[in-house]
Amino acid sequence: MNLNQKKIRKIIRWKEKGKRTKVMAKKLNISERRVQQIWREYRETGRIPELKRRGRRQGT
Repeated sequence: MNLNQKKIRKIIRWKEKGKRTKVMAKKLNISERRVQQIWREYRETGRIPELKRRGRRQGT
């Protein structure tokens, strides 16, 4: 199960309500570290983190 914008918003809502990182990570099938990274970025910037495109850029 991949991370998407909907799940990122869900993580932020849950963290604001005080839900534990371990519980969220297990429910969303992602690592605890990734939940922490998303939450930290949200707190530092005040904006919902955006996913970046994965992979290499197309060559010329």
